[in-house]
Amino acid sequence: MLTRGKRARMQLEDSSIEEGNEALPLLSLPDVPLVNVLSRLSPKDLWAVGQASPRLGALTRAHTSLWVADGNNGGSSGKLYFGDVGSILALLRVAPPVDELHYEVRRPLFLPPYVVSLTRKKSNVLKMEVKGSTVECCAAIIRELGGRLQRVGISRLDHGLEGILSSLQEALSVKSIELSLVSYFDRCAFKWPQTVVLPRLNTIILLLSILTDDDEDEEKSGPHSTLLDALRSILLAHRRQLRDVRISSQLLPLLDSCPSRLQQMTVVARQGFDVGSGLQRLRGLNRLTILQLGDEQVEQVDTLLKSCRSPLENLILLLCCDQTLQTVGSIGLTSLRYILLFCGYTNQWALGSLEVALAGLPNLRTLIVGGLDDPLQELSRVPASAIPNLTLLVFQEKGRFDMDSPADYTGFRDCQDLVLRAPKSLHVGASFGGGGCIVFCRHATDEFTVASCPTCGREETEISTVAIVQVQ
Repeated sequence: MLTRGKRARMQLEDSSIEEGNEALPLLSLPDVPLVNVLSRLSPKDLWAVGQASPRLGALTRAHTSLWVADGNNGGSSGKLYFGDVGSILALLRVAPPVDELHYEVRRPLFLPPYVVSLTRKKSNVLKMEVKGSTVECCAAIIRELGGRLQRVGISRLDHGLEGILSSLQEALSVKSIELSLVSYFDRCAFKWPQTVVLPRLNTIILLLSILTDDDEDEEKSGPHSTLLDALRSILLAHRRQLRDVRISSQLLPLLDSCPSRLQQMTVVARQGFDVGSGLQRLRGLNRLTILQLGDEQVEQVDTLLKSCRSPLENLILLLCCDQTLQTVGSIGLTSLRYILLFCGYTNQWALGSLEVALAGLPNLRTLIVGGLDDPLQELSRVPASAIPNLTLLVFQEKGRFDMDSPADYTGFRDCQDLVLRAPKSLHVGASFGGGGCIVFCRHATDEFTVASCPTCGREETEISTVAIVQVQ
């Protein structure tokens, strides 16, 4: 029995369909009914059909809905399997223009060697994800996509950076580049030409993880100097326009190549690393994120924080430990307005540490806390004097929201107390796993009042709020 897709493909191959008693060439159909026929085909069939004639290729390229399902949450083409790079390039010529590319380099032993999927995001951005066995394939895709590409992310890259950087010179519309390197010990002879500037590039993400064995040579404990030179060259070429740089701790020497007015910085702290001059040069930094992947980086993370000389407004510390909390409270971050603190599950904070940190943040407006086994035990200790300007506090509860009424929540009274004793009009949000947030506040809970409250409309509470409780 023929499926609708197979039948439609046969019609396309015959280049005719029956209408009444006469055979009508399929390509003589107007665009709308022809697109209707194409909509019955699978993405792999569309790939084949789009190459059959220029008109069919133009239609498959113009209608994203042929490849991915319609819907508010976007859609996906499913997985497409290819045996060679040429077939993927042929796909790009008949598929809708791709805005984002995510390429994962995987070992050649996987079959088939290339797995491709197309995903339409909510903003109608089309993303292509490829798992491929060669770096050369990635470079070829970037060249084929050319000036349309806006974001590029490449992961598990352990060789061939020269070809990637060379191809990226043609991506004139790219805004964000992410290079995630794994045990990259090769030399890299390429340096980005300083006269070649990608005009829209504002974000560069450079991550390096080193997987070593106990018996591995010490000389392979870090990246080769030529790799650092290659990465430094792309930073230098774009230093006048970069706003956001994210790097792993092994690449901290690259900070000297970042613009001093850089606004956002993310550091992934893993394994041992040398802080060097740290963040001293970055005088324009207003947002800093540090992800701490292990207890052995505590001293370096604290040194990195202390090296910051810019008036930070936003600080995110992920998997931070008790010692780092105390450092935050002691280094004079008086300009800080927003802080997100996520505790490591195996390294709970000592009782009172959060209070010490908050006492050193007099202008803090927003506090987000996650990862604590009993968050209210810590929060209930915080005196009003430690939160003089706080207007939003959101904390993560371990359980799920499965109660009939907000009054059934065990932390109901503690949250009310936090609101009542705060010097400013404080909103307290208890966020539950799986979605759901109870918001406690002083104002009325009618629709007009909530809609006009700027804090109730904040992203941290708006998305998953299931109840708003007025505290009097």
